[in-house]
Amino acid sequence: MSELAKLFGERVKALRAERGWSQVDLAEKAQRSEEWIRRIELGAGSPSFDTIEVIAGALSVAYAELFSQTPPSTPDARLAAAVEGLDEEAVRWLIAGARLLRGR
Repeated sequence: MSELAKLFGERVKALRAERGWSQVDLAEKAQRSEEWIRRIELGAGSPSFDTIEVIAGALSVAYAELFSQTPPSTPDARLAAAVEGLDEEAVRWLIAGARLLRGR
């Protein structure tokens, strides 16, 4: 297994997990078999350019994102970026909404 295949597979797996998807979910969205997704994530497969393109499309990321060594953002980081620059009232409103979602 090459380092690039391993990096690619780890990245696909991280991006998939970030979305809360199973391998079956990604396979369906990318129109590939679950076994093929599993092999890619393990670094055991050598995806074609076509497969890289459909996986990137399914994950809604740029092709380069699949080869990035920067870890995918965490939900906390994504939320912090989304609320950055909001005024205090908007932040309080979002906190109240989050508490409702959590059943508090």
